[in-house]
Amino acid sequence: MHVTCENRFTVLERRNGRLYNCHDEKREGIPLERFSSISEIVDDSDWVDEPNAQAAFDEAAARWTDLAEHMR
Repeated sequence: MHVTCENRFTVLERRNGRLYNCHDEKREGIPLERFSSISEIVDDSDWVDEPNAQAAFDEAAARWTDLAEHMR
């Protein structure tokens, strides 16, 4: 999922009712209902321009596609 703040973007993974940061292998998550506490899992270095966010999103999506194909 893309998240925007002004003209900056970050990429989060939503899984099992939790949100996880997809940048720099940071894997601490927060419960989905605490979305307003996003600063617990996203710091200033995770907010990037749109092309870099899209690249991070594409990379994360490719990992899941690869995993799904290997689990068949």
